[in-house]
Amino acid sequence: MATKVVDIRPELQKRRRKKGWTLGEIAQWAAREAERTRNLGAVEPRDLVSGGDMKKAAEGSDDEQDGQGRHPGQEVTAPASWRVLVDGTELATLRDPRFAEMFWTSFEIVAATSPADPRLHEDAFWLSDAWRLMDATTGRAASMAFASSAGLGDGGRRIVLRGLHLD
Repeated sequence: MATKVVDIRPELQKRRRKKGWTLGEIAQWAAREAERTRNLGAVEPRDLVSGGDMKKAAEGSDDEQDGQGRHPGQEVTAPASWRVLVDGTELATLRDPRFAEMFWTSFEIVAATSPADPRLHEDAFWLSDAWRLMDATTGRAASMAFASSAGLGDGGRRIVLRGLHLD
């Protein structure tokens, strides 16, 4: 069992032992860190740098996509079509899966009835636990599925989901 912490950066270990930092020292440290990370986006993939990727994907405006809505090298592994159920009644079908971000997939919402149930176009509905997904092909459920907090995208026609593992 380790009895002492070994700091990789000895200068930080020395400063940590100091009783306190002055405002000037804090400002200097912040300026150095800002300079050190200034060009991080130039070497990291855009998806790891941008905080708005989920919103862009939900709106259908994500960058560097192929014609299928996927980034080069990304595959959508979730079933191609899901049934959205509430209390055993089908409200919609989710189809046209597109890679949104790691572990997230965007789907087109197609209402099962005409007129469409108004809940399908409300963010609160998708963020609730009122709906269940069932694979349209096998009938198996995905009880761990949940929607992105970014809400509906593409004018209310798409939803971004995660946890699409069949039970």
